[in-house]
Amino acid sequence: DFDVYAIDLRGHGLTTLPADEKDHKGWSLFAKDISDFLTQVNRENWTIVGHSLGGTSATMAIASRSDVDRLCLIEPVVFPAMISFLDRTPIWRYLSKPYHP
Repeated sequence: DFDVYAIDLRGHGLTTLPADEKDHKGWSLFAKDISDFLTQVNRENWTIVGHSLGGTSATMAIASRSDVDRLCLIEPVVFPAMISFLDRTPIWRYLSKPYHP
């Protein structure tokens, strides 16, 4: 027997959570939303499944939790180390312009 919860992340699906791109510069907000949901439902032995952005956000969400037993990631977004490094520097805004309108 399983209870299945399907979460729509901000800006996706039917969620009513605000998704203002000016205030939302990373995926930590998605991770916080997932973690807050798990806390609100208050179960133990979670199995979390996430695809792409959802997989990466789920990984971030459970980093400090002890109530998650399993994590199944389907094509999680993983950036190369150099991109992750550059993203934390002032130069990133110039390098990323071609990818952001």
